[in-house]
Amino acid sequence: MTALPDSPCVCDMAKELEEIAAGIRTRYRWLILELQIELVEGGMVLRGRAVTFYGKQVAQYELLRRGLAIVANHIAVTVGKRL
Repeated sequence: MTALPDSPCVCDMAKELEEIAAGIRTRYRWLILELQIELVEGGMVLRGRAVTFYGKQVAQYELLRRGLAIVANHIAVTVGKRL
């Protein structure tokens, strides 16, 4: 059984998504407290916590500008709970 030539390994994609999430968490650490990106059929699901609704939108925008499809955004806004 051989892999398709242009299909990335799921484990490679998961590692890449974790690197993207880590970069977003670092860049927007005052807005986004936690961020995980889950690969699902049809796109990505965002999970985590943000300080404001704007932080939730920023996380989503960062993925959209990379051309990644978002199926759901389950980032909870936890107003007033900064690290």
